[in-house]
Amino acid sequence: MARLLCVTSDMPGMLFPAVELSRRLARAGHELTYSSPEAARPTVAAAGIDFTPLEPGRFTEFLEGDAKTSRWRRIRSWRSRRAHAAEAIGSPSLESTLRRVEPDLLLIDGELHAEIITAVTA
Repeated sequence: MARLLCVTSDMPGMLFPAVELSRRLARAGHELTYSSPEAARPTVAAAGIDFTPLEPGRFTEFLEGDAKTSRWRRIRSWRSRRAHAAEAIGSPSLESTLRRVEPDLLLIDGELHAEIITAVTA
């Protein structure tokens, strides 16, 4: 059977259906790992699925710092800002999970943009 990795947020509208799908896939014989923010651990563990925490990325931190910079300075430093944004958008915890699990199939929440970018570039 296939080795699967499911990555979602911990929002109930995405978490509960994805955990149920993951539980069914695991019951069908697939090797399943679930990655989500730490708050989802009890729900995933109750379904008997291997859990790996998804650590928050640094992009929000970058945006907050960038918002405090004057417009003129942001315009003048667009090259370095773009480089810093590219560095901050990744998800190091997902990257290490992808290396460890080496999934045959990745199921990922479409709203997790930084994680999608990480998955495509990893």
